[in-house]
Amino acid sequence: MTDTNNVDYHFLTEAGELLQTIEETLINLLDEKTVDRVHSLMRSAHTLKGSAAYLELETIETIAHELETVFESLYPEELELDPELNALLLDAYECLRTPLNAILSESDYDEEQVKSYAETVFSQLKEKLGDYYNNPAPPPSSEELGFDVLGSIIENSLPQDLENIEKAIQNSDTTNARELCQSQAEFLLELATSYELSGLENIARAVLTALKLYPDQTLDIAQAALTNFQEAKNAIANGDRAEGGTLNPQLQQWTQEQEKTQESAIILSETSVEPPPISLDFYESDLPPATVSRSTNPIDQILESIWSGDAEQNFKQADTASESTPPPPPKAKPTDQDQTTIRVALTRLNRLNYAIGELAIAQNQQSLQSDRAHKLSRQSRQQLRQIREQLDDIRDEVDVSSRQRQQQARKHRQTTPSSLVTQSSFDELEMDSYSSLHLMLQSLGEQINDLEDNLDDLDNFLGQSRIKIRQEKQLLSTAQDELLQARMVPLETVLNRFPPMVEQLAKTYNKPVDLNITGKDVLVDKAILEKLYDPLLHLVRNTFAHGIESSEVRQEKGKPPTGKITLSAYRQGNRTLVEIADDGKGIDWEKIRETAAKKQFFLDSDADLSELLFTPGFSTSEQANELSGRGTGLDVVRNQIHGVGGTVSLTSQRDRGTTFTLQLPLNIATARLLICEAGGRFYSLLAQKVHRMLLPKPEQVENQLLQWEEGGEPQLLPILPLNQVIHQEETFSFPQNNIPLTPFPLEPKNTVNPLLLIQTRGELLCLQVDRILVEQELVIKTLPSGPPLPDYVQGYTVLADGSLSLVVDPEAIMTETVEAQTVTHAPVKQLSPVTAETTETPPAKETKHSTVLVVEDSIVQRRSMVETLETGGYPVLQAGDGKSAIALLHKHPEVNLILCDIEMPQMNGFEFLGYCRQREELSQIPVIMLTSRSGEKHRNLASQLGAKAYLTKPCSDRALLETVANYES
Repeated sequence: MTDTNNVDYHFLTEAGELLQTIEETLINLLDEKTVDRVHSLMRSAHTLKGSAAYLELETIETIAHELETVFESLYPEELELDPELNALLLDAYECLRTPLNAILSESDYDEEQVKSYAETVFSQLKEKLGDYYNNPAPPPSSEELGFDVLGSIIENSLPQDLENIEKAIQNSDTTNARELCQSQAEFLLELATSYELSGLENIARAVLTALKLYPDQTLDIAQAALTNFQEAKNAIANGDRAEGGTLNPQLQQWTQEQEKTQESAIILSETSVEPPPISLDFYESDLPPATVSRSTNPIDQILESIWSGDAEQNFKQADTASESTPPPPPKAKPTDQDQTTIRVALTRLNRLNYAIGELAIAQNQQSLQSDRAHKLSRQSRQQLRQIREQLDDIRDEVDVSSRQRQQQARKHRQTTPSSLVTQSSFDELEMDSYSSLHLMLQSLGEQINDLEDNLDDLDNFLGQSRIKIRQEKQLLSTAQDELLQARMVPLETVLNRFPPMVEQLAKTYNKPVDLNITGKDVLVDKAILEKLYDPLLHLVRNTFAHGIESSEVRQEKGKPPTGKITLSAYRQGNRTLVEIADDGKGIDWEKIRETAAKKQFFLDSDADLSELLFTPGFSTSEQANELSGRGTGLDVVRNQIHGVGGTVSLTSQRDRGTTFTLQLPLNIATARLLICEAGGRFYSLLAQKVHRMLLPKPEQVENQLLQWEEGGEPQLLPILPLNQVIHQEETFSFPQNNIPLTPFPLEPKNTVNPLLLIQTRGELLCLQVDRILVEQELVIKTLPSGPPLPDYVQGYTVLADGSLSLVVDPEAIMTETVEAQTVTHAPVKQLSPVTAETTETPPAKETKHSTVLVVEDSIVQRRSMVETLETGGYPVLQAGDGKSAIALLHKHPEVNLILCDIEMPQMNGFEFLGYCRQREELSQIPVIMLTSRSGEKHRNLASQLGAKAYLTKPCSDRALLETVANYES
């Protein structure tokens, strides 16, 4: 295996782009061959070859070199691309793609297997191409390439080289300056020879001669060479195609005395002589990679220089050269409309994402606190109003008391002699008198007025605060959107690459297929998108090769002659789902079983057969073909998807097709969540998956069934309590002090709890909760690492009051529950009270066989046994574990035989047997144990616990039916 961990970052960036270029150009080339496309293929393969050689990736270097040779062979116009050659070209591309994508995804690959397959493909290509193979073509002319070749070399290759020489001179680096000048002179000499530029040839020869004769004056020679190189560059850029510059006197002085002697000529000859050709074996070389990658062929160096340039600039230079006009003016400064981009580390974006998520949580908490402050303000104002009313009542009482005292005082004055009455005494009509109590009441009244004024100010402040909170919410939403745009890209950039590829495959292999794509606008993380194409490509090719039948076979099965592959993407909570579905033949599970047995794969009861397809080295194909079997399988696809934090699964039905589902994480996840309470805990359900919220009447519910009518058809819908179908208390801890999030929760008006109508697999089911509190846009956070979680767990969210709530997908919950046990769902003729027997017992059938209960946690194996038994005429109930089986046994006393697996979650087979043995009503039902464990220890324990028979999986349909027939009562 090859280790791909220590690879240059720049190579990873460049290689992915070049690989995509090769793929897209090759597909276009197979439709219409043009010189430009052949040239583009050669350029990309050549660049990959050089980069791989630099990093000592010998396998990729050799394959890229061979691929470059193959592409070069396609230049002749008389060479036609027939379907056989097209298929071989696609295979050759796959030879390069397989190891290169392994490096891009940081996974290992079988190098020997890749080499072996590549040898076969390129050997077939050599034979197919015949005399065209490795027949060097002349360098493409400017007319063929559509731009000025020489101008492109000078403008795109020379400036950087001259800059390197200048830096070496400034640093007084004699050794480096000498090597750079000599290398540059050799290259320009070859270029001058190819384009017959005598002036440039003289400059190059002079530099080589001076460096040879005067090694102790290297820096002075390098400075003179640099000056003359720059002058030659400017001359060629200005349209000089005859001389290519003139040897300047400063450099000429180093060679004047030697030009008259033969010795000088010999020295020049020896310096510029081309090394003998190197014979390379296909996968082995005596030279180090750096030597191999350095081309000594002038054509190679010319092409390499061309390919490093900018096409748009090259076209400009072509026009300039043809018109012999001065060089174009400098580029204008960027306008305000130009978008400047920078690279940002992913970790920095992750930190920004985390900060925005925390701000969203804080903003929700702030909104809740603002609502509570408003509520407190209203309560305070109401209490103050009550206090004022009480104060007014007290004042009235005081006034009454005061008037009574005044009346008594008046009577007293009337009986008192006038001589004793002071002159300062006034009648109460003439002057009011106030007691200390009056003064206190007046003071309290003024204080209440002040409090009302303060409450008015507080209300104004809270109103402004609400406005600010709304503004902050809008700004936060904008920040989330901007961050989403910064790190997310639409899947369109990847999905759009598949239609031409599938179309070409259909033509090449004469298998008509339509590709339908939905969800191109779904956004995914750029870091994920860069690693998504390869697994998608493998699955699409796998679907094309193994899933879609030929037109003849499809017509025999009554299918349309054209196959159908569907690529769909959609968002679900904090995940992005990508599905690759076909309408082909589906997976032959019996063949999988046979292959598993041959490869000594022993199935545990908790592993589905589909898991075997993701096992390294597992394949039902006897040998590799053009579309699959190149050393990578579904195990590599799973590793690649796991590498980005996702999962991959598959479902398949015989003759109906197969669906691969990729679940990818969404780092920025906000969703509308329905906050519900069940069993004393708060759960956040994806609101988009709730079909309807109901507050049923008591007469609509009986025996955990809802009488429901929609579309004119009455139905009985099973009711499942949310807190009973979620069993994750031990995985995620919740605070125990949760409080309602809103003063107006949706609570039942009757004795029946609220119901959530969930649609799964075309059926409606009811999820029962204690209370429905509120629907909010909340941030979904990833759960910390721990035990594996069910698929319905999306993460958790922080509610506005600071409490934590598990985020769940209600549709996934119901799907998993339906798969785990049989749920009756039968239409009825009228909505009327029904009994338990009529609602929970399946419709009666005319049968002579006993009802069989199959207890098996593996969905695939359980379905297989159910189909076999139903084919044999047995009524069948299903359960996913021992606990579910016990619940069904209490509801269905007609069960007369049990098939039970041993290794299951929650309650295993032995525990189930022990439970049944202790119950008189269950102990009489025969139990047949199922397991992949064939040891005596398991068999003896099962027998001691009361098992009647013991079947080792996988067992044939005949053995299963015979065993069941022997023990049915």
